[in-house]
Amino acid sequence: MIIAGSIIYVLGLVSIILSAILPGLRPPQCPTQENCKEASNSQLWALYTSLLLTSLGLGALRPCIVTFAADQLGMSKNEVESRSWNFFNWYFFCLEIAALSALTFVVYVQDHVGWGWGLGIPTIAMALSIVVFIFGSPYYKKKKPEGSPLVRLAQVIVAAMHKRKAVAPADPGLLYENKELDAAISSNGRLLHTNQYKWFDKAAVVTDADIPDSKPPNLWRISTVHRVEELKSLVRMLPIWASGILPIVAYSHQGSFSIQQARTMDRSLSPSFKIPPATMSIFQILSILIGLVLYERLFVPFARRFTRIPSGIMTLQRIGVLLLVCVWTAGS
Repeated sequence: MIIAGSIIYVLGLVSIILSAILPGLRPPQCPTQENCKEASNSQLWALYTSLLLTSLGLGALRPCIVTFAADQLGMSKNEVESRSWNFFNWYFFCLEIAALSALTFVVYVQDHVGWGWGLGIPTIAMALSIVVFIFGSPYYKKKKPEGSPLVRLAQVIVAAMHKRKAVAPADPGLLYENKELDAAISSNGRLLHTNQYKWFDKAAVVTDADIPDSKPPNLWRISTVHRVEELKSLVRMLPIWASGILPIVAYSHQGSFSIQQARTMDRSLSPSFKIPPATMSIFQILSILIGLVLYERLFVPFARRFTRIPSGIMTLQRIGVLLLVCVWTAGS
């Protein structure tokens, strides 16, 4: 998926380069910004297709690359606690360093050399990263896919609806468990039964017709406790996911809004040098970089003394603090 997403992303970048340098794929330049010729339908379709390819590539790449990198280091409880640094903090630190380079060097090239080279530099870098990733493939830790998690979630829901009239036992130990069946999907440990959302426990209620002696169980009729708890965990995450929708929506407009504001400012540092509008976003990037370093090197060790938690505070507490900061910044 990472290689496929990267290739689609590069194809989108190449398409954008072609639409920027080929006269037939873009409207003519308009230095006066008055009575400019609009792009034709074919030129717009070329641009939209390029943007669609880059979106599809990023959609396939970003969710996979961070989890794949985490698998290389190991994310079990013992492995995480043995490290004095947090992988995700430093992953996003490197991500922001790349963004800082794009907002300074690449933007300068776009404004003073041309869009062809400005878009070509990240395209070449992305193509080289694919080559490096492919050559390093034999050394990666790889986990074989063990079926779709969406299918497992659907199986739990169907099994629970099928047994909606069944009564779950008071003792959770009587619910169906199968270590061999769950071995491939519980390499970091099996999930234990919880008392929340007990309606889903009906999927793990054992009846005489569920487990024939000579056949494997029908997972559309009965699910293990581990699979039921997977669905419960996803349900618990829904409020967290929903609470992050509006901050992400607001953040998505921040880039274009900052550029529009920068165009109205006096950005001249000297008679011969003016900061490009897109580069004004570096203050946001610098704030994130400084904040990550301070959080990792000062706050976490300080908070660890009181909470005895390796990460300083729990993940849910960090999300809560982030939402409070978002409310405060939006109100100010």
